[in-house]
Amino acid sequence: MGNNQKDNQRGKAIVAAFGAVLLIVLLVLAWNNGTLFPPNDTASSSVNTPPQTTESFVEATIVRVVDGDTIVVKLKGREEKVRLIGIDCPESVHADESRNTAAGKRASEFTSSILPSGTIVYLQKDESDRDQHGRLLRYVWLELPENTSDPAEVEAKMLNAIILSAGHAKAKRYPPDTTYNNLFDNLSP
Repeated sequence: MGNNQKDNQRGKAIVAAFGAVLLIVLLVLAWNNGTLFPPNDTASSSVNTPPQTTESFVEATIVRVVDGDTIVVKLKGREEKVRLIGIDCPESVHADESRNTAAGKRASEFTSSILPSGTIVYLQKDESDRDQHGRLLRYVWLELPENTSDPAEVEAKMLNAIILSAGHAKAKRYPPDTTYNNLFDNLSP
C-alpha cells in the first residue's frame, strides 16, 4: 500500500471520527434544550421549574365560577371550563345532591370572592391539555409571575395555591400534571 493510500485512509478515519464527535455534541445539545452544559442546580426547591416564556401564559377573562376548583373563562372569543390543577375542593354543585357539602359551598364562595366576572387571569398549562370531562387543565394566575420557581410568588399570585392556603382545598396529584405538587403538599391543611 502506497503512502497516498495510507494518507487517504487516515484522512477518511479522521473525518469519520470528527463526524461521530459532532453527532454526539448535537445529540447532547438536543437533549439539554440547546445547552451543552446544563446548570447543576443541587439546591432543593419545592417547585419544579416550568418554562418561563410569555407563551407559557394565556390571558383569559372570568365569566363565572362553577365551584371551588372549576371556573368558566372567555378565551380567544370562546367560553371554556377550566379545572384548577393540583387541588381538590369539596363538592358544591354535584349532580348527586348528597355529595354536596357546606365546605364545598364555602370553597365556591371563596373562589367567587376572588374572581368576580370580568377579572383578567393568566392560564398556565402543565402537561395535559384537558381532562376526561373536556375541561382545560390549568394553573390560574391572578398576576403574571416574575419567577414561577419562587414559592412566595406562587402562593401570592396563583389561585390554585391561594385556595389551598386558605384551607378550602386539599392538594391532589393528577399525573402527569405535577409541576407545583411539592409546594402544594406543603400548603395543604
